[in-house]
Amino acid sequence: MAFQHQKPNGLILGVFLVVFFLARFLIEFFKENQVGFEDAMTLNMGQILSIPFIIVGLVIIFWRKGRRAAPVVGKS
Repeated sequence: MAFQHQKPNGLILGVFLVVFFLARFLIEFFKENQVGFEDAMTLNMGQILSIPFIIVGLVIIFWRKGRRAAPVVGKS
């Protein structure tokens, strides 16, 4: 069967957070600033707000990667 090895709970959430907010972080480099005070900032507000979610996603990935997945009940 294709799904004999179940992924650890939370792993998909961690990957989603990293991919989504990393993409947002990179796209913000090409986007025009929406408010004037962002012109003087190295990173704009969208990038600053994306960093914690990327970190949380990485923490979830490494935390869940170290744990074994629960056995699939009823599968042989």
